[in-house]
Amino acid sequence: MTRIGALLALAVVVALGACGGGEGGGGRDSTGNELSRRVRAVLTQDPTLVDGLEVEDVTCPNVTEPAVGDRATCIVHLDGLAPRVEVDIEFTEGVAFDVVAVMP
Repeated sequence: MTRIGALLALAVVVALGACGGGEGGGGRDSTGNELSRRVRAVLTQDPTLVDGLEVEDVTCPNVTEPAVGDRATCIVHLDGLAPRVEVDIEFTEGVAFDVVAVMP
């Protein structure tokens, strides 16, 4: 993933974060899974961020009460042959976060 792609991902993820998380989730840990859904939505909406590969799964930790500056790493599994990608995020105000690193 290019630096420009990571910056575009950051802008979209922050925008989605500012809109707040959705309700629902059928018994799953809502915070971690909502974060996973938001990251996946960004990558699915703009597949150029992951070199055009299909996002199979995103796993983020369950962060229940993040403080400003707290960090987390999400694991992104791309189409069957591609290696996973690690996305480091840093929480900002409210439910928003910034992407601080994308590593293959």
